[in-house]
Amino acid sequence: MEVANSTLPLPKESVDYLFQRFDISTKGGAHEGLGTYIIAKTTKQYDGMLRYTYEEPMLSIKIKVPIVVEKKQIEG
Repeated sequence: MEVANSTLPLPKESVDYLFQRFDISTKGGAHEGLGTYIIAKTTKQYDGMLRYTYEEPMLSIKIKVPIVVEKKQIEG
C-alpha cells in the first residue's frame, strides 16, 4: 500500500523519528501524534516493511506486508 499526501511543514527532528515514537502532533490542539507510531507498530507486528519520504509539502508512505504470515502467539 502506498499513500502520498500534502502536509504542513515538518521539522527535520520530527521527520527523523516520525515512525519511531509518538509525540506532539504538528496539527495543533490536543492531538498526540499517535498515528504514525501505531502504523509502524502494526506493520512490524505483521512482519511488514515501512518506508517513507518527505519532500515538502508531500509525505509518502509505502507499506508492504507478506501475504502469508506465520502464526504468532499473541501477547496479552
